[in-house]
Amino acid sequence: MGKRKTSSSNDVNAEAKTSRSTRTTRTTRTKNNNGNNKSVQKKKEKEKAITTTKATAKSRGKPTTVSIIWKLVTHHADIFNKHVLPKLNETEIYCFSEANKESLRCVLRAGRVKTKNIFAKKRLVWNVGECANLSLMKWAWNETNPTNTREREMNHNKARFCAKVVQTNKLELLKYIREVKKCGWDEETIKMAARIGNLEILKYCFENECPCGEEVEYGQMLFELAAIGGHVDCLRVLFEELDPPEESGTEERVAEHAAEYGYPDVLKYLVEERELSDSVIEECVSTSVNYSQLECLKYLVEDAEAPLDDWKLLAYARDSSEDEDIVDYLREKGCPEPTDEEWAEHRSI
Repeated sequence: MGKRKTSSSNDVNAEAKTSRSTRTTRTTRTKNNNGNNKSVQKKKEKEKAITTTKATAKSRGKPTTVSIIWKLVTHHADIFNKHVLPKLNETEIYCFSEANKESLRCVLRAGRVKTKNIFAKKRLVWNVGECANLSLMKWAWNETNPTNTREREMNHNKARFCAKVVQTNKLELLKYIREVKKCGWDEETIKMAARIGNLEILKYCFENECPCGEEVEYGQMLFELAAIGGHVDCLRVLFEELDPPEESGTEERVAEHAAEYGYPDVLKYLVEERELSDSVIEECVSTSVNYSQLECLKYLVEDAEAPLDDWKLLAYARDSSEDEDIVDYLREKGCPEPTDEEWAEHRSI
């Protein structure tokens, strides 16, 4: 009897061990299966993306081989989003999002559009001025020139388009739009050339008789735009081509802008080549002080030999200048200090 009980007890223990071992094996298999399932799921997602790409390429009559660049998008999205997308401008982002649904999703995941809605591509924008190569410019031309537009509106849109092309800063693109596509232009084109300071485009506009605008006599707007940007070479061309009379006040306005925005090279051109009058030079000294443009002030005093005999200069410098160097420079050059009465007079104005 004792031996039978011992044998039964051993059998029960063996069964219990076998049961525990079986449960452990099942748990391990379940964990492995879960891990395998995730791996399989990721693999399926990649295969689906590749299949979608191939189907899209096939529908467009293109080779179905997935390019290395596109694998960067589908297989290494983290690298693409971090190192590639930030280098693209808005127009390039727009064109990329138009490739297929996956490219649009990539743009959305990267946060280039705030909403996650599939209609978010309506919020993506593009700009003619960012189309910096010929293929993009051809695409932009086709996108902005519908055939069902009325003729008058069409001509206006073409002129605006031409002005935006100047923003690319590339003369060859403007030539393509003008000479190949026969795009019209107006005064906005030459204004943009003066604003950005592209000398080649400005000369091209004059050589091909681009309108300069009649809203301001003698092309004053062109001079002001070039002066505000400090484009001295463009100013030289404008004076040669338009030759404004002395009574127009063009040189005075250009000099004031140069002193205000801090362009001593423009002042040098006006003083040495345009023979700027003494009265205008003195006005520029006051402007340089008021706007804390020390380099302009130095040129006017040391090279243009502008006098510093007015106490109001130091009064204005002490009262309104944000730069203590202006005050120190005026004192160093012997500018008279205002008396108590003069200072009180200045403060009362």
